[in-house]
Amino acid sequence: MKYWKTYLLLFLFTVMSVAVVGFVRAEDDEDDEDEDDEDDRPKIEYVTETVIVKPAQIVTETIMKDFVVRDSDKDGLLDENDPHPDVPEMLIVKDENKNGIVDSYEL
Repeated sequence: MKYWKTYLLLFLFTVMSVAVVGFVRAEDDEDDEDEDDEDDRPKIEYVTETVIVKPAQIVTETIMKDFVVRDSDKDGLLDENDPHPDVPEMLIVKDENKNGIVDSYEL
């Protein structure tokens, strides 16, 4: 009887070790399948780049020029447009019929 218990313990130990080894192999196979699935997926790599953009430069240029525009006779017409720049227009009278009366006062 003494040997019978020893054989029984040895048998149980063998069965347990085979079961544990089979279980571990099954887990390893599942891990390998997961790794194979991960290898099939395209790998995405993220790269962070710092880009410094300089804002657009706005250049404003103001050119000021002084133009001297003359009206010598002070009649409101500039010298370049005035037919007689030295005599004011209000002093020039028209008398086309030569009667001595300004045409604007004749009826």
